[in-house]
Amino acid sequence: MLFYKAQADRCGKTKAFFAGCLCLGSALEAGLLAMAGCFEEEVREAQTFRKASKKDLRKWNLDDLLMLASELKWIPSQIAKFRETARAYDVHPDEALKKGDLAYFARMVKDIRNTIHPGNYLRKWRGTYLGKRYYEFCYTIAELVFDHLGARLEESIAQQIPRD
Repeated sequence: MLFYKAQADRCGKTKAFFAGCLCLGSALEAGLLAMAGCFEEEVREAQTFRKASKKDLRKWNLDDLLMLASELKWIPSQIAKFRETARAYDVHPDEALKKGDLAYFARMVKDIRNTIHPGNYLRKWRGTYLGKRYYEFCYTIAELVFDHLGARLEESIAQQIPRD
């Protein structure tokens, strides 16, 4: 996660904003994957894991990890059902923002990251310049997700400390 985040920072400094968006999506995926490794028991009990065809988390994609993170309340999510992309939700971004639905916006980062595939870009983003504005959005959302993951880790550590 730190490697991808550092690469995103370097991209931002050199104004390689599209590459920065890709790195931030990868940092998000790495952070969620690391989190799943820290909470293996909790993950194995999750409905998302039990229904998954792939039981090796290293083979999961960002979409799978975001569903897991939402189910386990690692990041705030108000949208019950996930669709293929954040843009396909029946929820307007303003509504998701009002509800504090971080998972909705994390899925947008995933959608932006997936523009690395030319066919995906042509089908879903044609004509969109993924520049500084998108980079700043991805950066903000990734930081918020990392804050929530960190808070969950801190909570878990605090529970492990014996109290007198």
